[in-house]
Amino acid sequence: MILAVDPGKTTGLSWWTDDYEHRGMEQVPLEDIPTKWFELSDTYGPIKLAIVEEFVLFGKRAVQQTGSRMEASQGVGMIKALASANGCEVVIQPSSIKTVALKWSGIKMPSNHKDTHEYDAYLHGYYYFVKEGKIKTALQRSKNASP
Repeated sequence: MILAVDPGKTTGLSWWTDDYEHRGMEQVPLEDIPTKWFELSDTYGPIKLAIVEEFVLFGKRAVQQTGSRMEASQGVGMIKALASANGCEVVIQPSSIKTVALKWSGIKMPSNHKDTHEYDAYLHGYYYFVKEGKIKTALQRSKNASP
């Protein structure tokens, strides 16, 4: 199984089979990451790859983040620890991939930010699979379906 993660206070998760078929996505509180990791492993088999959005504190947001508990960085750490303990590879991707991934996937994001975390996780998985040549973009698939 492959897990894509958008870490944060509300963490987005998206999971895929080893054959790159999307199986589900949801949002969980930060503290539920380990529980969900093991639930998914029990249901779909061991997580072999975790694709995780990188956390970087940008200078333009440093003042805004003053006093933050840095939940996103905590989430990255949790995933790295779970992966290390379970023989799982981790790929870290910048948040900047989401614009391209949105175009490639053709999905529509919810308008309310609180509902976007699982979609962000999906986009990280989708982007990685296209970049690695494992799946095609929505446009490539539609061209192949045309007469």
